[in-house]
Amino acid sequence: ITNLGQIPNTIKFEPLGSYQFVNKITSDASYIYILTNKKLDRIALNSSNLSNVNPTNPLTIAQVGSLPGTSPNDCFNDIIVTGDLAILATSAGLFRVGNGSSIQNTTVNWTSVTVPEQLALPCTQLIAISPTAGLASSLALGGNLYTISSYRGLNQTIINRFYVNNSGSIDNNTILPLPDLYVQGSLSYFINFESFRSSFFTDGTLLINDLSQDAKQNSYVRVMQPGISSGQRITEVKKYYDINLTPITQANFIAGVTRSSNAGNLLVSGEFGMLVNE
Repeated sequence: ITNLGQIPNTIKFEPLGSYQFVNKITSDASYIYILTNKKLDRIALNSSNLSNVNPTNPLTIAQVGSLPGTSPNDCFNDIIVTGDLAILATSAGLFRVGNGSSIQNTTVNWTSVTVPEQLALPCTQLIAISPTAGLASSLALGGNLYTISSYRGLNQTIINRFYVNNSGSIDNNTILPLPDLYVQGSLSYFINFESFRSSFFTDGTLLINDLSQDAKQNSYVRVMQPGISSGQRITEVKKYYDINLTPITQANFIAGVTRSSNAGNLLVSGEFGMLVNE
């Protein structure tokens, strides 16, 4: 098959296991990783499991309450798998595979990652800027990781940046915060919006944030001014170009922004479906 038009019309979707509240599905050369709001399962990537409603021997490698630093009331939000390394965003903060461990081990050790000036907000989204066309699977080859910490209840969203490089065994230098500073000698965040954002998108150059409608404000998607760096005043961060399209402003829910890997167009999804810039 060389294009979507060649997919047989007999192909259909079938249930896989009994998973609920699935936040993300990703894979590497050996396994599929299924992240729900409460656990992370690893399933061997083979034709038998992909064709079976009940995959063989799914292994839970992280679970809220059992993961050190979490309670049963916490939730998992996002994950990136890159080589032996996995990075997990949770309501209790940011976690990675522990030193000397691997996401492919029978027992996976996890450790927390300190996020400078996170202000006790949940880690809600991970964005990988990798050396290979932005593929998250190559993040550990020397890429940048953007972490988004947001909470509508406190009307806050904060973005931090890390350098990720795993050339050997995972250790304390595998994930290091970039030198974002507001006060000399004190690591800080990259951007503090000082208000809530539903999600954030960047390809390493373009910065976009969006907000789903609430009681006081309509939905929007905003392209931020270029050249933003840490240490800037909030008045500079708040300068933007508003994508003022009726389907966006009248929507209750914006799902997020991404870039088409095929043509490079920006895609905005929400309850209106999909919008594309052409």
